Amino acid sequence: MSPSDALVDAFASHAMALAHFAAGHYPDAVAWARETIERHPEHQPAHFWLIAAAAMEGDTEASAEALATLLRLRPDLSLTSVSENMPFAGDTLDRLIEGLRRAGMPEK
Repeated sequence: MSPSDALVDAFASHAMALAHFAAGHYPDAVAWARETIERHPEHQPAHFWLIAAAAMEGDTEASAEALATLLRLRPDLSLTSVSENMPFAGDTLDRLIEGLRRAGMPEK
């Protein structure tokens, strides 16, 4: 695989955001998510981590702005759809859902 492959880059950097979020390192998750979005604006997974990590940090303005961006990309998203379609469970999913809820994602 090429280190300049855009798909590899997007998934590797969003994986760093996910890892930092899972570890409770919200500032680092925000930084990695922002970096991913800067290079790949339509890479939706990074938006999830930015929204949730910013909300868990208490940055309501950043989380609401990021949520508005994601909902422009995917207007059908809701907490229900996210919780039913994420490929993981447990504490990380619970905190992701909580962060998305704090940011104002619709329940259904």
